[in-house]
Amino acid sequence: MTGSKNDTTPSSASPSGGGSHEEPPGPLLSQRTVTIGTAAAAGGGLIGTLTYVETGSLAGAVFAGLLIFGAAVGKLHKVVGS
Repeated sequence: MTGSKNDTTPSSASPSGGGSHEEPPGPLLSQRTVTIGTAAAAGGGLIGTLTYVETGSLAGAVFAGLLIFGAAVGKLHKVVGS
């Protein structure tokens, strides 16, 4: 049953018949995106932690952290060069 339409086993031969000279795909996320996301997550985590320590309210801490995360992403998107 080799070569049937329903055969899902991967084939080692390339369809073009020769070796593949295609470039590998680029990174999933750019360095700028990772930098902005990391900085915003650190800021949101810090504010969320401090809010939880001060108030003891988990819901309030999550809300504060998410609020800061969103604000930081928006601001860093404008500030960090492209």
